[in-house]
Amino acid sequence: MVLPKIYINNYKRSTGFTLMEVLMVLAMLGFIASATLMFSVGFFQSELLHTEESTLISVLQTARSKAMQNVNGVAHGVAIDPNGVPEYVIFSGSNFSTADVSTVQSISRSANFIIATSAVREIVFSQLSGEVVLPGEIVLIDNMRNSASTTITVNYEGAIY
Repeated sequence: MVLPKIYINNYKRSTGFTLMEVLMVLAMLGFIASATLMFSVGFFQSELLHTEESTLISVLQTARSKAMQNVNGVAHGVAIDPNGVPEYVIFSGSNFSTADVSTVQSISRSANFIIATSAVREIVFSQLSGEVVLPGEIVLIDNMRNSASTTITVNYEGAIY
């Protein structure tokens, strides 16, 4: 008769994680996720403001470029929020109210931003020179965070910065 071989192993081997280890890892992951979320929301909101600023600058540059290229032989301008609608409108002519309707180009803007009440609402660039009769500043204010704002300036020469 052959006796079975018995192996004795005095080493106690762990087969998994304890409940305390799992809870500690989950708590650390939760802390990291909440910290990341707080920083990313602030970053996202500041990027929205930067994007809106870039859109407005691009619209102003487009109108100035059309005026300097003498498209349709008239001045070109940008109206901000005409008729109470949140949009930027590129128009041909000396002002928005007398602009040729067939040349009007509307670019919608985010309603999350307000334009300061003292800001310029219409900028007209002279044909060929691109100069501005009434220079001024446009202040974009973040409606969600009143402390966040940016200013776009258009000087007499039509420079946008």
